Amino acid sequence: MESIMVVGFVMLIFMAIFIAAREKQKEAEQQKTFLDAQRICHSVAANINTISEQGDGYYLYLSVRDKPYGGQDYDTLVYKQGG
Repeated sequence: MESIMVVGFVMLIFMAIFIAAREKQKEAEQQKTFLDAQRICHSVAANINTISEQGDGYYLYLSVRDKPYGGQDYDTLVYKQGG
């Protein structure tokens, strides 16, 4: 009976450690996705600013990644700021 209780307690400890490790891994993946998306946004903004500074007749092929880290879809919205 005591050995069953010890085995159960050890399994409970391992399950708690596994759950905590999985949560930390999930947080790290979310942070990586956020940083990757932020990098994409900064790249788009920098390229659009370069295009707008050059004036009429200037063109630049602008490409962004299909999906950021983690494979999540995203949309890019471009609008003119100010009047």
